[in-house]
Amino acid sequence: MGKFSDKLARVAPPPSLASPGMMVDAVPDIDRILALPRRPPVDCSRVEGLYAPATQALVEVETGKLARPPRLSCACRARHVQLKGETLIVTREVEEGATPEPPLIVSRAAFLADCSTPGDQEAARIVGALEDGGEARL
Repeated sequence: MGKFSDKLARVAPPPSLASPGMMVDAVPDIDRILALPRRPPVDCSRVEGLYAPATQALVEVETGKLARPPRLSCACRARHVQLKGETLIVTREVEEGATPEPPLIVSRAAFLADCSTPGDQEAARIVGALEDGGEARL
């Protein structure tokens, strides 16, 4: 018996192992339940950086459920924003000497819609208050 079966047998032993006076009526189908086929455990060994196909599929499904959708403008580094009309030009600061990233050009509405978490509310407030031609550092 496996670990789970051992624990279950202690709580409600199968009728075949019950001694006189033991309370086994709590789980009348214990023999049938213990005889059910078990699914194999999830294989978490990695081959070339990936899990086994079934495990990798499970990881991707759960990550998709729990992960945040792709961001328009990640706030992992300071950003400089410039508003021209309703178009927002977002550049991210890079370390000195590093190659600058190309600017992100989005509408102000799309940027504000992307600011959905409590940590983004300050950036949303600043960008929402910008006037045409205005600039800010986030």
